[in-house]
Amino acid sequence: GSMESKAERIIRRQMTSFFGHFPEPHEVREFLNEVGSRMIFADVLGYIQQDQLFSMMQFAHRRYGVEHCIIDSLMRIEGLEEDYVAQGNFLNRLQEFTKGTGVHAHLVCHPRKLAADGRPGKMDVKGSSLIANNADNIVSVCRNPEKEKLRKSGALTQQQQNTMHDTEIIVEKQRETGWEGRFLLKFNPITYSYSAMQAPMTTHP
Repeated sequence: GSMESKAERIIRRQMTSFFGHFPEPHEVREFLNEVGSRMIFADVLGYIQQDQLFSMMQFAHRRYGVEHCIIDSLMRIEGLEEDYVAQGNFLNRLQEFTKGTGVHAHLVCHPRKLAADGRPGKMDVKGSSLIANNADNIVSVCRNPEKEKLRKSGALTQQQQNTMHDTEIIVEKQRETGWEGRFLLKFNPITYSYSAMQAPMTTHP
């Protein structure tokens, strides 16, 4: 459920990533035949009420066996934006849903305002501290701040463009095994796809 983008836009980007180029009509049919029955979109744009969200997730799980729910984002759930108590209650309710069904819920949360060269961490989640405390896993996704600083100043060379990573995926918390680390990725703006630059960097055994 992405309340920030239309389903059509998300599917178009997924197809572009899948084929490596903007899809031709026959490729659209091929893509939909292959994965069309494996994804369900919440056709909601703007805000969604909690009861409606949980009802849709329950239905998707029971009717179609959905195992992963993506909620984009926390601030698009009605009544939560500035209410920390309500955010904590929502996380408790989400935990009850996931533990009761076995569904893995991916909740997108935005960070607080950071310094120009800062990287978001688990304590930088915007909102109640209960969001980070109740989450089983926390994964931060951010641009490479050093590269962005060079780009904005006009000092980024072609060699740096080619050799420096664009995006970091940082595992900040992982309740199952405790492993933490980060992945450095290159971003292809044409296909909206990422590729690994090196093996994951472990920060915690």
